[in-house]
Amino acid sequence: MPIDPKGSLLLHFGKLPPSATTSAVDLLRKGVPSDALAGKAVLIGLTAKGTADIVPTPIEAEAFGIYVQAQALDAILRGRGWLARPAWAPIPEWAVAALLALLTALFLPRFKRLWFAVPVAVIALLGLSFAAFQQSSLLLDPTPSLALGVSAAIGVGVGMFAEARRERERLREALVEERVATAATEAELKAARAIQLGMLPRRDFLSCLDLRVGIHATLEPARSVGGDFYDVVRLSADRVAFTVADVTGKGVPASLFMAVSKALSKSVMLRTESLAGAAAVLNEELSRDNADSGVTMLIGVIDLMTGEVAMVNAGHEDPIRLYSDGTAQDVKMEGGPPFCIVDYPWPVETITLRPGEALLLLTDGVTEAQDQGG
Repeated sequence: MPIDPKGSLLLHFGKLPPSATTSAVDLLRKGVPSDALAGKAVLIGLTAKGTADIVPTPIEAEAFGIYVQAQALDAILRGRGWLARPAWAPIPEWAVAALLALLTALFLPRFKRLWFAVPVAVIALLGLSFAAFQQSSLLLDPTPSLALGVSAAIGVGVGMFAEARRERERLREALVEERVATAATEAELKAARAIQLGMLPRRDFLSCLDLRVGIHATLEPARSVGGDFYDVVRLSADRVAFTVADVTGKGVPASLFMAVSKALSKSVMLRTESLAGAAAVLNEELSRDNADSGVTMLIGVIDLMTGEVAMVNAGHEDPIRLYSDGTAQDVKMEGGPPFCIVDYPWPVETITLRPGEALLLLTDGVTEAQDQGG
């Protein structure tokens, strides 16, 4: 029998069936067959109320001592029915505990969906321990594994919560800094927008340039600043030069190149007699030390005495002719490639406007614009 040094035996307690007990009254009254106890070990004890032989068991608060002795004798005679805690039991208990703690520390921080495995592991350990107790009468303690595994899960959870809180604080600070930087950038872009729009001819200047022609212009950058621009300059008493252009790209880089392009185009138009020569000089000047940006441009000169308009189209949208009866027609131009790409003999093309007619010049900002419906 697996007893400890003190002689104690770990019984696997259960409840005795009614057939295992026989009342002494029935025996004395001969109410029991004479062979009922034949071949059996018989214990005689008191089960009356008030007897001192009453003890607690794992399944009952009060049990008669004779019943405990009967279960012990039954286990001895059958060679089983007692519980055993092998000497090797602590090894798998602590090994499982260490494994759970390691897996918890390695995988829970990386895979948050594995948190459901914690209650599953607790239930599995309790189930295995109970199965070993019930089926094999082995005492395997799940406490070390549960304590270490759950403690590791709690520690990882606390660490993840603290890390998430630190990350939220960091993101909050970064958001504040970004908002401050954005506000500063927006202020700078608003100033740049004002400067850029201030470089263009004012509407009141265009409207009173000459009584023989009505000139109107508008520019609304898609962003704070952009690469589109226009210009109008008087060359002589009867000749007015105009320019509409679009620098490739958007935003600040395009706006910087736009400023350069506008200044150069005005300078070239004022000091070059030939429109074809002006296009060649503009391409050469704009291409110098510039490898990233290009510009489409429509430059022209209108003779206010005759209504003749001479134009050079460098990759720009064709103008639209508006007749006095309200009809409109595209002015198909041969043109050439945009400036800053290749040297090219851009042709000078002419049309003659009659009184009451108009010429509409635009950039792709108009043709590519979309409303909320697309």
